[in-house]
Amino acid sequence: MSEDTRGASSEPLDVSAADSADATPSSAAAESSADVDGSAEHDIQEPGLIRFVGLAVPIVVLVVLYFVVRSSVDFADLLPDFFEPPMAEFHGRVFYNDEPVEGAMVEAKPLQKGRRGGIAFSEPDGRFQMMTDINGAWVKKVFFGDYQLKVAAYGRSQGPSPPPRLTPQKYNSYDASGLTIHVTQDVKSNTVEIRMVD
Repeated sequence: MSEDTRGASSEPLDVSAADSADATPSSAAAESSADVDGSAEHDIQEPGLIRFVGLAVPIVVLVVLYFVVRSSVDFADLLPDFFEPPMAEFHGRVFYNDEPVEGAMVEAKPLQKGRRGGIAFSEPDGRFQMMTDINGAWVKKVFFGDYQLKVAAYGRSQGPSPPPRLTPQKYNSYDASGLTIHVTQDVKSNTVEIRMVD
């Protein structure tokens, strides 16, 4: 056997080094793929976050502006305003024994708890228009919904005695009067004739 052959065979082949060299590109590719996947996932989540912020910011701004404008009112009084329905005009006329009643006080109590009621005072011909107290200001409208009514009219007081009642007592009770109204967006239907009898 020649010396060249013995020298070549006596040196061991470093297989692990070769394997490591072969494996390095594969590992790098895997890491690169993981980075790409992570970046893609971030890109997918980011638009959703942007949309959420885009929707939330205007809402927050509107709420803040609302409370700034209404800062003179107690916080507790503001909350119901968000949940109250629209309003509409409501007209009526009061009669007693077929005669129009002047100065009758018509009060409307909403059937839904927490809702604002209405009030009206009849003219000489018995006609009236319901009003609602909105934070100290009278608005000539009432909220949509169902109401019970009570009606009372009084004469002029004479001396220390209370003023005489000009209408039957039963109509001065929400339950006993049996009077109800339904307020909707249809203004033409928002009317009532109250005809009291003995």
